Amino acid sequence: MVVFRALEFLPREQNGWTSGLKKFGENVTEVHGPNNRGKTPLLKGIVYCMGYPIALPDDVREHCKSIRLLIEKDGLAYTIERDLRQEFLITVTGPEGVREVFSGGEGQMSDWIFDLFGWERIELTQKMGSGSAELYLSSMFPVFWIDQDFGWGDVYRPLPNKSFVKSQKQEVVRLILGVAAKYPFKDKTDYEEAKENLKIVFEEIEIKKRLMRELEIRSSAPTEELEDLAKERNDVLGKIEELTKKVVFAEDANDSVDAEIRNIDRRSEDVKMRLDQLQARERRLTGEMNDLEAEISILSDNSNIADMFEEFCGNPSCAVFKKDGFGKKLLYLKDQKKDMEMVVSDLISEIRILESKFKEYVGQVESLRASKLSRVQGAPVVEPIMSLSSRYSETIAEIDVKIAMLKQNQLVRNQFTNLLLKKDKAEQRVKELSPKGGKAAKEQNLLDAVVCLQQKTAEWMDAVGVKYSEIKFDDKFDLYIDGKKFGEGSEESGSGRQRIVLAYHAALLETSLVLGGSHPKVLILDGIRQHELNLKDLNAYLSKMIGLKTLYGTNLQIVFSITAEEFDLGEMSGKETWYPEKMINGEYWFLGPDKKEVK
Repeated sequence: MVVFRALEFLPREQNGWTSGLKKFGENVTEVHGPNNRGKTPLLKGIVYCMGYPIALPDDVREHCKSIRLLIEKDGLAYTIERDLRQEFLITVTGPEGVREVFSGGEGQMSDWIFDLFGWERIELTQKMGSGSAELYLSSMFPVFWIDQDFGWGDVYRPLPNKSFVKSQKQEVVRLILGVAAKYPFKDKTDYEEAKENLKIVFEEIEIKKRLMRELEIRSSAPTEELEDLAKERNDVLGKIEELTKKVVFAEDANDSVDAEIRNIDRRSEDVKMRLDQLQARERRLTGEMNDLEAEISILSDNSNIADMFEEFCGNPSCAVFKKDGFGKKLLYLKDQKKDMEMVVSDLISEIRILESKFKEYVGQVESLRASKLSRVQGAPVVEPIMSLSSRYSETIAEIDVKIAMLKQNQLVRNQFTNLLLKKDKAEQRVKELSPKGGKAAKEQNLLDAVVCLQQKTAEWMDAVGVKYSEIKFDDKFDLYIDGKKFGEGSEESGSGRQRIVLAYHAALLETSLVLGGSHPKVLILDGIRQHELNLKDLNAYLSKMIGLKTLYGTNLQIVFSITAEEFDLGEMSGKETWYPEKMINGEYWFLGPDKKEVK
């Protein structure tokens, strides 16, 4: 969620102009002052600072060094500063002082702004021609910024020469309301690539299914749990320890034997630790080799299919697949597998040597303990104890095999689950790129958005006193009032037109909240004409807007400029009022020198 915190124009020199730090209200910011005192440059400065290609007055650029906008997103502070001495230079300072510099124009800054407001970057169709085009910030800002000069003429008024996407207003509204694009640009190669990717995923799923079946057949304990096996293993180890404790040695006869046993045990533990490490590495490499083998098999099949198509067609250019890519990758994977096989072979050799050494140490320890038992209790007692200990050791080995098998089963099942998720995404991608894909769902989403916007627009028109009999939107999101399309050339009076534009923008914001869309949750309205909207209706509009904050549990801000003194709204929850405070020639202005009066 983005919250506007403060705005400041910085002076170019000692006697340059500044606005001072102007803090935005949590809900409402009223820019109140006489005509021609700098209200419009102040409001334009907000969007200009974010990269909107709007012109500022020459005297502002002459006397101001830069404009600084302070915002928060999800509780993190950002400072956006645009240098007025350069054609396009914006510096964004984020959390912990991380700075990003944008000097490449609107297109470069658009990526950052789209990410800021959560707008999805979509490749759309050009207004003229059949190529691709994208929405930029100049396309999106008219959703929440109404320019005093021409923004009140229609519900969507981009800057001149800034409409280059086919059915641009419709695409912008669809993006804001979370409805799929009407004219997405679809490259046939992307569609074919998506289908091929889906095919590969299906093949990978079949390979994992076969592997899972093989593991289930090999597993001797498919229903046992790792925790149960670990508990059983600890129980057996406890019994072995109890057997050991039962043997009482004569200290005077066995000191040297005990020392030798401890020495061998230390060496045995070192060998066992190294053995465990090597075995774990061998299992991991073996698993990776299995995955490589599966991928080699798929690539081999694809290469063979490509050969068959080429042989059948007689022309290499008609092949479905690109053989060069298959061959290179196949050779690379085979070399990689060969290298891994050599490493695994060396590991196995070392493991065998260590296993033999470990077994030798175990035998030595058992022999020493047997000699101790024979000296203390006599030879007949040693044999049954050692036999029982040996059986327990065999049980430990069987449990270890079960545990290893269960872990491998679990790993393969997790890989299979991930593949199913990958399949769902691949299918969705194919459906999105398909000329016929997802039509029913898209039409239902569009209908829901049209109906909701229609209802909310009627409610907001009632709030500001618009007289009408019927409100309707078509599937292009064009507004019809009493059967007539509303727009720059329609017949509404100045008062009615201003109220309709106000109602529409509030309704679009609320509809976005209802549908989980991506409206930035701010409205910046330059030049509300007080002779066309009375104080009662303006208060109703602002109060209803503030009520949305509680209704939908989100932050909303509205910033507007107004002139007449009788329209000073006074105290209001979460409201800040900006007045002209800089004295020039005996008059107060919003922009001026910071200290003494200028004559």
